[in-house]
Amino acid sequence: MDAVRFDALTRSLSARSSRRVALGGLAAGVLAALGLALDETTLLARKKNKGKKRKPDCPRPGDSRLFTDKCGQDCTNYLFDDDNCGGCATTGRPPGSVCIPGRTTCVEGSCAAGDTDSRNCREGDDFGAAGCPPEAVCCAEPIGQSDPQVYELHCRNLRQDAKHCGSCNTPCTAGKNPACCHGRCRDLAADPLNCGACVNRCPRSKPLCSAGQCRATCPPGLTKCGNTCMQQSTETCCGGRVIAKEDLQFDDKNCGACGRDCSDLATARGGCCGGECCDYNFPACCSGQCTNRSGLEPNNTHCGACGNTCNPNEKCQLGRCVCPPGADC
Repeated sequence: MDAVRFDALTRSLSARSSRRVALGGLAAGVLAALGLALDETTLLARKKNKGKKRKPDCPRPGDSRLFTDKCGQDCTNYLFDDDNCGGCATTGRPPGSVCIPGRTTCVEGSCAAGDTDSRNCREGDDFGAAGCPPEAVCCAEPIGQSDPQVYELHCRNLRQDAKHCGSCNTPCTAGKNPACCHGRCRDLAADPLNCGACVNRCPRSKPLCSAGQCRATCPPGLTKCGNTCMQQSTETCCGGRVIAKEDLQFDDKNCGACGRDCSDLATARGGCCGGECCDYNFPACCSGQCTNRSGLEPNNTHCGACGNTCNPNEKCQLGRCVCPPGADC
């Protein structure tokens, strides 16, 4: 109780006011003092918590479970939750989808389907009971180079299978240690978000990922490139991504040099072969050279397929070796 209220209370009592008035004044003073104490406590608490962020309901990105969103009372991740793919399917905020078990699976927020009906598929590489488990879809995989093409049906997990990452028959090949992490191809040797293993995020104190280990700086003999390290004698840095110099001979986005994209060239088909973009006249790549396997090229060394050479008097026509009329074949 402050001095002003105390003096007022004493004057009221000395003036022989009624008991009700005196008690009312005393109660008002006590409540005022209590309110002042509560206000001071609130201010101290606010000052102590100033700058602190409210703890999220679900674990943040970087947690091994990757739960970052909430649907109802459950924590989830819209990127690979089959029941809430792309958003909460139950609440519609944001709108999500429910993937069909054994038919579609959630990859990068969309229900991805296989090449064929899962009821005709076999789990794994064996030929047991038909049908795929909920986390897999049915992929038709080509066998050999036969014509017509022969396929086998197998159940594949598009979120983890490095040979079928994100979609059927889409292998992960780029980088020193390619892997499929939740439907996206990642290089475990150089990716700071998946360093050495999927969902292994490098801390701020060691932001670089080199040879699958988080580091503060590059080891001796290596040079920084983006968020990783490279060997200058055998590798090059293209837009923060390490590319082996030999891969520049076949990289469609960096064909022969960093940033040379074959799809941007007017006459390009999109394929890089021997550091050159193959155009529509010579769309195939054989032995590091752009060629045309239909027989439009002067020689017959790659007729219908790379390395298929026609006999001396034969001619390659529409991808087949034929003997011209009157020729001795």
